[in-house]
Amino acid sequence: MKKGIASAVISCLLLGLVGRCLPLPQGAIARLGAGYLVGAYARGEELWAVTSIALEEWDLTTGELIREIPLPAMPDLVSFAADGTSLALATEGGRIVVLALPLGAEAAVLELGEEVTALALSPDGGLIAAGGIGGKIAVWDASTGAVLASFVPFERDVRVLAFTPDAKRLAAAPSAGSDLYLYDARTGERT
Repeated sequence: MKKGIASAVISCLLLGLVGRCLPLPQGAIARLGAGYLVGAYARGEELWAVTSIALEEWDLTTGELIREIPLPAMPDLVSFAADGTSLALATEGGRIVVLALPLGAEAAVLELGEEVTALALSPDGGLIAAGGIGGKIAVWDASTGAVLASFVPFERDVRVLAFTPDAKRLAAAPSAGSDLYLYDARTGERT
């Protein structure tokens, strides 16, 4: 297994060519079957893959599957914390499930109230943001599940969400290529 897998994962996800160009270990490809890859995160010698049915941890040096954890629901979107300690899954009906890594224990279940179209975890995994089909954005404290901000800045789907490195602000846009707006992550006020 090559160490350049992170760039291959990103390229394949962006191009929508996962089944044709992603160099996953053969066992991962065989197990996907009718399932599909939703997202992946490489850190050091590990690759975390979220499929439509499971969370898988792979050793990139040996190509061996370390663990496979069944998911509580089929995810539509996934976001990993940059520090690799947690991930968020958006599922049907606006439900967001937060899992603690490496064991995949359910840390929180959140509700946006509309179908989730964008999802982001702050770099340290402390905040979760979700945007919906009706233009709503909500930000939660990951440790308590408390809503820190809830606001509707757009008249259409939220398609882009990202926290600043210090997690104080949230960037959002209604579509790729449109203007990007910054909001205070704890109040929802535009900055």
